Amino acid sequence: MKKLNRILLVLLALCLLTGNALAQTVRFAGKPRTIPVTNAESEELEYLQALTIVLLGLDDNGAVELYADGRLMFASQEALQQAVPQLDISELPVLSELKNIAKGAEVGRVVALQQALIDLGYLFGAADGSYGAQSSTAVTEFQRAMGLEETGIADAVTQQLVFSLADQEALIEIATSAEAIFAPIIDRTETDLSVFDGRNVTLEYDDIAGTGFITNGADLGISLTEGPDIDQYSMAVRFGFAVAESKGAVTVKPAIRIETTSVRAPLVQSVILKSGENRQTVKTTSTASGVDGSKSVESNTFNLSADAASLLASVEEAGELKIRVVGKYQSYDIEVAMEDLYKIAETGEIAVAMLG
Repeated sequence: MKKLNRILLVLLALCLLTGNALAQTVRFAGKPRTIPVTNAESEELEYLQALTIVLLGLDDNGAVELYADGRLMFASQEALQQAVPQLDISELPVLSELKNIAKGAEVGRVVALQQALIDLGYLFGAADGSYGAQSSTAVTEFQRAMGLEETGIADAVTQQLVFSLADQEALIEIATSAEAIFAPIIDRTETDLSVFDGRNVTLEYDDIAGTGFITNGADLGISLTEGPDIDQYSMAVRFGFAVAESKGAVTVKPAIRIETTSVRAPLVQSVILKSGENRQTVKTTSTASGVDGSKSVESNTFNLSADAASLLASVEEAGELKIRVVGKYQSYDIEVAMEDLYKIAETGEIAVAMLG
């Protein structure tokens, strides 16, 4: 009878562990991604770069709580998706909805926790489903080792981290090789795409038109929605790499792409970049225009020179980037927020490597 009971407990534990309440461990193959996060203790903005991160779950505001480098952090869902587009965080649990595991908890949940602690070397003996002094001590030791608050109670964060480290969840390995990212074009270009290895980029490619853009999410947007219709506009400034196909050959060049919707076509002519004492002017390489209802739509591409690429690569260190988009009828000024500089700097670093 005792043997049968143990089997039933283990089966119940396995059922619990196959639900949607498990954490996700993400391991990057190659260079880690850069993710803007808020330190849970200091509440300060940081830029996390780690080869392995554990996505624990969602807080009540929808932010993702994660664990990496020995500390807890929060990241917005948008920031995570931009940094790692391959992630699916729709199955992460809301942490406040997970019950604590302590004395009096359901037997099956206690068994699941105990077995994970045994696997990790914090608890010895059999998983009996009874949360007593030994289980509490094991949880406290685990919390101490992980830098968590030492309560002896397995709260939601402790549970998620225990189960994740015990490998009782699906490990998601995110490959960042150029061959995987650029499969649609890699056999048709002479550009050395290895400069993108380990980088956080995605390829947007229209194989019918033979055009595309490589980006790491370094996009800026400004708009004016007040005043006369003729003065209203929306503008997206994208830093990345323009992809173009001609006669079966594909070229990839560092570029800025500006897409504008307005009543009066802006006819963008140039972009002035300023960072610290460095200033560069980039001329329009190509322009495409169309109509969306009563508004004009314009897309301009600006191929970057080596000097302009170097300027972008240094913006995070300089701590600023100011942009002036010069159009036929008016100019548009943009001052980039500090938290957006690191992605632009990464684009500049790749561009410098590509241009040699």
